[in-house]
Amino acid sequence: DSVSGKELETLAGHSSLVTSVGFSPDGKILASAGADHTVQLWDITDQQQRRRTRERRDRRLYGRKPGLQKASGEKLHSRKLQTLDDHTDRVTSVGFSPDGSVLASASDDGTVILWDFSLDGLMAKACSSQQRYLLHGNPTDDQLKVCEDAVASQPQKNS
Repeated sequence: DSVSGKELETLAGHSSLVTSVGFSPDGKILASAGADHTVQLWDITDQQQRRRTRERRDRRLYGRKPGLQKASGEKLHSRKLQTLDDHTDRVTSVGFSPDGSVLASASDDGTVILWDFSLDGLMAKACSSQQRYLLHGNPTDDQLKVCEDAVASQPQKNS
């Protein structure tokens, strides 16, 4: 933490060397790049929310100034959201766009991949994962239209 210099948490998810990390502009997601060819995405909002709640409680009960303080023996647990594994060699760098809608990852495989975190991109992913229901279930016309629009808005991948 910035006041005491104590470690807040260790995130373990890569199978080898971590080469780069980057925070989303809103501070809610941490992306880590690794020599294991992956990018790991971490939800760190739970940690931040617990810290803010603890600070308010401490200020109210003990008159402490707010600060990033880890209580003795306390464990903070961020949650891994996703593993992005389209690279074929070590991922060397990650960075979010200023608005947080795109994550770029660079790799020793000679590629930079742009990952879509926009609302349309997330909707397209959700619709894609619900494809079986949309084809064989009983979706409403509105559900079908939303998914058709979301999928249609996505750029086509070049093979």
